[in-house]
Amino acid sequence: MGRGPQEGIEFRNLEWTTSDRVWGGSGLDVEPIPVAILSWDEESGASTTLLRLPPGWSTPGPEFHTVVQEDILLEGDISFDGREYTAPAYFCFPARHVHQRASTRNGALMLVTLSGPFDITYPG
Repeated sequence: MGRGPQEGIEFRNLEWTTSDRVWGGSGLDVEPIPVAILSWDEESGASTTLLRLPPGWSTPGPEFHTVVQEDILLEGDISFDGREYTAPAYFCFPARHVHQRASTRNGALMLVTLSGPFDITYPG
């Protein structure tokens, strides 16, 4: 069936859960963070979510996914391997592209779209 239409979701009405509840068992190795699912395709596993990263949050190191990951930094800051970006900013990581450690000093709100099911690999 695929994803159904979303004719408007007001962010103030979002239902938040946590990353471990959404992606538990995928190999994700970070402290749980708030996640709001905007759209999910049960057939392909593709999704669009909002992530709220708390101040001081970081990944343990470089990582990659087997699907395309597109991110929009809506609020706050994010760094990849020490290069800091402030909102608004856009990122696209092709499947199997290794991106360096991610972190935020002041916290961030990220829109994340995945072209298939979430998985994560921490190389080497």
